[in-house]
Amino acid sequence: MRTLSYWTLALLFSSLLAWIFVVAGINGAPRFVLLLWFLCVCPGMMLTRFLHVREPLAEWTIAIALSLFADVAVGAGAILIGKWSPVGILSTLVIITTIGALAGERGQFRAAWEAWRTGK
Repeated sequence: MRTLSYWTLALLFSSLLAWIFVVAGINGAPRFVLLLWFLCVCPGMMLTRFLHVREPLAEWTIAIALSLFADVAVGAGAILIGKWSPVGILSTLVIITTIGALAGERGQFRAAWEAWRTGK
């Protein structure tokens, strides 16, 4: 049986905690720090894991940029369909991050990426 990578566990744990803090209405500094971490790093790091970036600085830069893009895209989508809800937007980001982290760990997209990258 294969174990989950550290990043997958961090993404899943951060997603779960962020969702629990918001839904349960827990306020204060821990919520602020956790949501800042989740919104600025987790969705993008989930996507960056598929790119297999070897440079840590580049990986973090891409992860933060993709996270902010995902946050804005989901928020803009919620506004466009007339369903603005901070809890709903966070829930959508949590679901996307969780599914992506588990799919990446499973390796379903890794083979497709390698085939596309090598042209086979």
